[in-house]
Amino acid sequence: MATSFNQIEENLKNEARKLLEDGRVSLVLAYGRGYDENHPAPFVAKTAADVENIVFNEYCTANLARYLVRYPRGTKMAVAVKPADSRAVIQLIQEEKIKREDVILLGIPVIGMKNSKTGEVIDGKTTCGLYNPVLYDVLLGEEIHGQPVVSPYDVL
Repeated sequence: MATSFNQIEENLKNEARKLLEDGRVSLVLAYGRGYDENHPAPFVAKTAADVENIVFNEYCTANLARYLVRYPRGTKMAVAVKPADSRAVIQLIQEEKIKREDVILLGIPVIGMKNSKTGEVIDGKTTCGLYNPVLYDVLLGEEIHGQPVVSPYDVL
């Protein structure tokens, strides 16, 4: 059974707090409150107190990997990654846009992600047929098994 969004949010907050307090990272890229629950926004936690503003729900569909390149090389950071996000991080590493040793990946296995406008479940359109991140340092929920493999080309 998949870990609930609430439990993933708590695990994400706990791990982010620990990383910031230990000084292993200077920031954590995650999701924060948007103008309503259906529209969370990218959020940067720089202190342990900031961690309380982190959220995670079925509408957290933005790929946070795109923000990694906005910080100077050598910045130690953690980022919440869903399956497709983890693939984007691998691409950034391969292109030498970020260094693997500068990033801690907080993996989030997901199923049931929704379109913020329609409420439609969009797993088949956004997961690349994956439900678990392909690269992570800490997995924030139980791996998801037994789901049908969906081709991203099925939506075409």
